[in-house]
Amino acid sequence: MCSCTLEHMHTRSITISGGRGVPCKTGAGGPDLWTAWRPRLQMNPPLLNLRGGSSDNAVGAGLNPKNVHKTRKMALKAAKASQNETALQRVREGEKALEMGDLVLALEIFEQEIKASSAAVAKPKHHPPPRKPVKAPEVNKDEPTKLHKMRLMLAHPSQNLQAKPIRTGMDLSRNFAQNSNETLQTFLRTFGEQYRTRFPPEPNGFLHIGHAKAMAFNFGQAALAREQGIGGETILRFDDTNPEAEEQVYIDAILEDVAWLGHKPIRVAYTSDYFAQMYDLALQLIDQAQAYTCRCSREEVGKQRAAVRSARQLGLALPEEAKSPFRDTPPEQSRATFEAMRRGEYRDGEVCLRMKGDLASDNPAMWDPILYRVKHHAHPRTGTAWCIYPSYDFSHCIADSIEGITHSCCTLEFASRQAPDGPYYWLLDALGLYKPVTWEYSRCSIVNNVLSKRKLQTLVTGGHVEGWDDPRLLTIAGLRRRGYTPSTINRFCEQIGVSTSLSVSTHQHVLEAVAREELDRTATRVFAVLSPLCVVVTNPEALLKHQPDLENPDPAGPITGYIRVQNHPKNESLGTRLVPFGPELYIQRSDWKGEAVKGYHGLTPGGSVGLVGTNLILHCESVESDAGSETPARLMCSVSERKGAPRPKGNIQWVAKQRAARICVRTYGALLLPEEEEAQAAGAARSSKSASDSPRDDAPTQGGGEEEVVADDSWLRRLNPASMQEETDAVLEESVVDLVGAVQFIREGFFVRDTSPRDGARESTRDPPCFHQVVALKSSYPG
Repeated sequence: MCSCTLEHMHTRSITISGGRGVPCKTGAGGPDLWTAWRPRLQMNPPLLNLRGGSSDNAVGAGLNPKNVHKTRKMALKAAKASQNETALQRVREGEKALEMGDLVLALEIFEQEIKASSAAVAKPKHHPPPRKPVKAPEVNKDEPTKLHKMRLMLAHPSQNLQAKPIRTGMDLSRNFAQNSNETLQTFLRTFGEQYRTRFPPEPNGFLHIGHAKAMAFNFGQAALAREQGIGGETILRFDDTNPEAEEQVYIDAILEDVAWLGHKPIRVAYTSDYFAQMYDLALQLIDQAQAYTCRCSREEVGKQRAAVRSARQLGLALPEEAKSPFRDTPPEQSRATFEAMRRGEYRDGEVCLRMKGDLASDNPAMWDPILYRVKHHAHPRTGTAWCIYPSYDFSHCIADSIEGITHSCCTLEFASRQAPDGPYYWLLDALGLYKPVTWEYSRCSIVNNVLSKRKLQTLVTGGHVEGWDDPRLLTIAGLRRRGYTPSTINRFCEQIGVSTSLSVSTHQHVLEAVAREELDRTATRVFAVLSPLCVVVTNPEALLKHQPDLENPDPAGPITGYIRVQNHPKNESLGTRLVPFGPELYIQRSDWKGEAVKGYHGLTPGGSVGLVGTNLILHCESVESDAGSETPARLMCSVSERKGAPRPKGNIQWVAKQRAARICVRTYGALLLPEEEEAQAAGAARSSKSASDSPRDDAPTQGGGEEEVVADDSWLRRLNPASMQEETDAVLEESVVDLVGAVQFIREGFFVRDTSPRDGARESTRDPPCFHQVVALKSSYPG
């Protein structure tokens, strides 16, 4: 047992010390091949946060929220004992960081104040008194909470001699991640010393919020390098190597989403731009006896890999069945076969090109992965010019090197492929190409939702949702249709940061909170009733007496007058508007009960409530029902002035019936029902294994939304039948139906009119118009 330490040269010496021992055997017979090659992290690793760094103390303690809260209590106790207002203010700053989810900063502040306050208490009496407390600045609650500025986490390109840290115990003879000084200097002369990152989505579906996180990091790091005068740029590269699943509609959607989020790539590229170069490099590998053509089936390849794994676990020599029978095919014969593949002389799956890797390696990704396969499918860009396509393992590293990428950032599913002894660096070393830095972080995972393109495809093609832009989905198109703004999505990505933990999950209420904070500052307040109940005002003329600011009064008309209300109670710049008041109103049906109930502050027989936005109190005098129904059809009510009357316990929204626009309102809950923790753990284990052990499949796309191999569709049983609720008889102020952007339905939540930017006029022209709930006034998600 040993404690592994990673010297992250490419992350400015961020050191992660293993707080708990893990197996680190690298020779044959190691008990756990997965842990043998994977860089080991402690159970609670520090968040590598876009907003700030991690202190040594934070690393040592582990970022367990319970530990942070415990440290907060100690800091607060120490600050109170020191009787220092400045110390107390610092603890409040730490608590604010804790509320925003910045555990690293919070822990750092708390530990500093424990140390400082303890030292102040221990000072001898002859020491000078502490400095005069500085009055804390006033906090404007109407302003958005400011996050800490993200920092440049990637090392300078001129330092890239060792492109990937060597893990403890690794055989140094298998370190393929080194650039010679001559290679590095040639690269710097060719491409310069600026940072160059890339965002490489696969055009086989729509982007989701996981891709937004990847964009925020890749584009963000390049932007920070520019701000510091170093220079930085990001390339948008489509990983278009699987023509069976790729379509032009996905390419167009991705371009639109990237631009909508505010990202500006220096150029748009495609892996298919380099097909000719990659073909020549594949021939070079064959000629060097480092690749061979193989006619094994998918099942046979799987058995070979299983035999390698079994032999290594038992400490035995590799049996013959662990090797492909075509592994020792002469280069001349493999070249001829590969050229025949190029000419289209083989059927799909009949033959492939495999890397002649290292079956003795601790890294399973080195066990002869697929480099090329036959696919007789038209490509969205190249048409039928090619019938063989490079795999992800082959194309990814070569495209990075050709484009002069300095930092290739993706998620932890790719750690084995991008290890110093993995195929990423092995291939570049064999081909004599420059080796970029590779840097991995955890994928974005939202509890009770789907961020797998394969699962999203299942939902869309199976008719479980309306399409890729269904507002229940966390696709960029779905979030956009639901009313989320680019600033909300980018701010969320900045807030959750990046982590090296294998199991980071975020609850959807975190995303909700970011949206709610923004909309609370910007959204106009309007009157809407989702389930209307008619109220007949028996004395509408009282409005003339009790509402002094009434405009256009008409006691006998369908509209008694207009009440001027503020569009936002805290933002006068948003102006005011006139709201009609008539002899008939709609109120929310849930604001009425047939009898008084303790704790209920709505309207009851003989009871009273205030009308929001007015100087009026509504009194229920009688109830009328339609023939044969016990459900009230209308309430007969009078109005009186608030002034001088007992303050009503409840205030309700209302809409004048004569100026009410009928609308459809959709509210949303979690897409998936919660599952047991044991099932979550089992699913995570299956996901990790399938991502590394897939014998013939390509690695998942790594533009930010890396996918697991989906074994079955049992997860569909968790679909929440109440994930969308629709009210088709809702009413809204007539004058605000066409307002652009999200509005707050008073006492209900934030809503936006459906404009279906992706699917034309499917919803935007429907009658009645449809409004989507952006977010409720309070979190509706558990946890």
